[in-house]
Amino acid sequence: MSEQILTAEIRTEKGKGCARKLRREGKVPGIYYIHGKEPIPFTVNANILSKTLASKPTLLSLELNNGKKHEAIIREVQRDPVTSVVQHIDLLGVVRGEKITVTVPVHLVGVPKGIKAGGILEHIAKELPIECLPKDLPQFLEVDVSDLELGHSLHVRDLHFEHFKILAYDDVAIANVSLPKAAIAAEAAEAAAEAAKEEEVKVEEQEKKPEE
Repeated sequence: MSEQILTAEIRTEKGKGCARKLRREGKVPGIYYIHGKEPIPFTVNANILSKTLASKPTLLSLELNNGKKHEAIIREVQRDPVTSVVQHIDLLGVVRGEKITVTVPVHLVGVPKGIKAGGILEHIAKELPIECLPKDLPQFLEVDVSDLELGHSLHVRDLHFEHFKILAYDDVAIANVSLPKAAIAAEAAEAAAEAAKEEEVKVEEQEKKPEE
């Protein structure tokens, strides 16, 4: 688990006009949610936020200018579709000792055995939902695919982690090793040619029978 401190100021102004003004001033609007309490709008320095996001924290300690601190996870980051500059951030408050449900990325490690047999690795599930305590929240799920043979797949049921539970169905595929499409097409063409040849032989044999 990696935790970062994010200092911010409580925001009193709202609306699109206010948001545009804040961005011109080098600030990013955001909002902090937690179950059962009023959300807290805030603003954060754009440069500080960019550095914080670059470290890919699993937990944030939101420190507001009223002296209060709130533990949170990143719920959503909205970016400009052209420049990728952060436009808004949503934080979801967490309580130590209470489990949370989040979606985390899946990272594949290792070189599958099936690669040596001419296969290619396909990463199917890029992220998975998990349930865990805030202190056990991983930055990502590391999945070893070294033993994956050609034609085989790795599923959720094959994964085992100690401190959190994967909420996806057991038969959800994480990765597989298969032949390239070109090789599959070549095999299909070869099989079709072989079948056609066998059919041709059968026809020739049938045509010869009356003469005998």
